[in-house]
Amino acid sequence: MSLRELGIRSIVLAAFALAAVSSIFMLQYAVVPAYANNSVAPNVILSLTVPASCEISLVQSISFGVVLAGSNTVTTSQNVLDLNNGNGGAFVAVSGGNWMGANALDTFGVSNTVWSSSNSVLFKSANALTLIPANTNIAVGAASGATIWFGLGIPPGQTADTYTQNILVTNLC
Repeated sequence: MSLRELGIRSIVLAAFALAAVSSIFMLQYAVVPAYANNSVAPNVILSLTVPASCEISLVQSISFGVVLAGSNTVTTSQNVLDLNNGNGGAFVAVSGGNWMGANALDTFGVSNTVWSSSNSVLFKSANALTLIPANTNIAVGAASGATIWFGLGIPPGQTADTYTQNILVTNLC
């Protein structure tokens, strides 16, 4: 089954892949059918499914700049704003891949990136990013936005290189 068949929308901006999914609520609507003269019209109840949607868009990408091997950003200092232009609320989920250097032999783990619902959270107190999506419990209401904050630590002895990481930010509708 394709993402389109599942009703999942994806947007790729900078180094982030963003996705949105939909939830469903029910409406009932009374319909009076056509009837013959001199008869009583019964009411017929039809069910109509109207999907609530949450949409996601990335406002900016992030760059940690220069971080030396064996050090970290001290706090969660870089942020991404998740805008939900849909008509239903959502929670933000995050996951990521390992860091990859320009030289394919240079890599380090996904958990060296941390996230938080607040800025200036100490690196050691923030949540480690994982390969599996984690619900952050950061609420994004309908037609509103929420911020998720990131920090980065570089393992001691890591080879000097330019590294990139893909982070997946998903709205759970």
